[in-house]
Amino acid sequence: MMQSVIFTPPVVSSFVRESLALLYFKQVVDRFGMFFLHNLDLSRSNCLPEVLDRDDADILKTLGARVRRKKKIALPSLEVDPDEFPIGRTPTWREVEKCIKERPWALMRAWVWSPHWENDIGESAAKLFQLFSTHIWASLNDNWRAVHSLSISPVSVREAVECWTLKEVYLNFKTITFVPCNAGLQGRISGRTVKSFADRFTLYFPPSTETLSGVWKIFGEEPGYIAEYRKIVDSLMEEEKEALDSSLRVLLAQCQCLPISERGLGKRSAVWNVRGDVVQVLTNPLFYKLETIGGGGWKPAKTRRAPTHQPPKKLQIALLEHSGVTSQAAKRAVNWSRSVNRRRSTKSRNRRIPPSQKPKQKPVKEIDVTGDDDSLEEEGEEGTDNGSETDEDEEESGLSTDTDDD
Repeated sequence: MMQSVIFTPPVVSSFVRESLALLYFKQVVDRFGMFFLHNLDLSRSNCLPEVLDRDDADILKTLGARVRRKKKIALPSLEVDPDEFPIGRTPTWREVEKCIKERPWALMRAWVWSPHWENDIGESAAKLFQLFSTHIWASLNDNWRAVHSLSISPVSVREAVECWTLKEVYLNFKTITFVPCNAGLQGRISGRTVKSFADRFTLYFPPSTETLSGVWKIFGEEPGYIAEYRKIVDSLMEEEKEALDSSLRVLLAQCQCLPISERGLGKRSAVWNVRGDVVQVLTNPLFYKLETIGGGGWKPAKTRRAPTHQPPKKLQIALLEHSGVTSQAAKRAVNWSRSVNRRRSTKSRNRRIPPSQKPKQKPVKEIDVTGDDDSLEEEGEEGTDNGSETDEDEEESGLSTDTDDD
């Protein structure tokens, strides 16, 4: 009977639950049916090392003790390190665009190779990324390459990633402009959100070669890197394929720069993007020295200007006042006039408009074309007689249409 009695469970404070969790109360009770305190030592200043030595202000307040809280002292604002945040912690998107275009090395952290990457990435992923870097650079026309630049053919995965660093990309072009990427950045960003470097894996390593066109179609044919990727994937199990794709995503995410590539139809299918006389290269936002994109520099909403003329009601009252009518009488007269017009307009709006009658259509005479030839001849004769009678009538009335006399 006692188990079926409804009762209100006791409310346990949060600090009690935290202390019991530190002592593994539930686990011990569930296993042994009782609770033990093996580390309890009343001779020590802290009887239980696992729990707090002293009760904080919130616990004392719960127990009813009066506690004087210390006033928080405002710490002085720390100066921003110019090397850590060259344009501030929360620059605007326009400031990011300007810095990336004029001096990208100031905003982007230096590229550093981690030795464990080469151990974690498999041999197939390393080979494919070397082919990817070699073939993408080979597709660039020599007219855009710097005079002293050499052909890029990395022999290791480190060299394959290093050829996409800010320094190497800058040295291999005659004219180049760097473009910022807003993928993964927080704050007020203008424009559409683009894919991150890791998410560009499906762009450079498509799941099928059927829809490829232009330069991408050549990559999809042997000995292109896409054809090699498809050849390796077809021989792998599903888990091995996922591990290979994950390694390639990691390598793409470690690149500081990548070309602004598009894989579509016609002119939209291109590996390198040129605007004007310069090649555009996308920068990786993971290397930006900033915390978030700030909202400074945004123009506030424009306030609506005042109307040029007075409102009609106010103008009518002012005209009556200028004619010698008191202000109260003018307001009463204008309100009465507007109420009368409102009632009239309401009555006219509610007046029923009768429906418009449709014009009656004249009946069309039907001619029986299935009759005998004799009946048709009779009708022809009657028509001839009628025609002669009409001519006679016209001659009698002098309305003949013959104009020979004229």
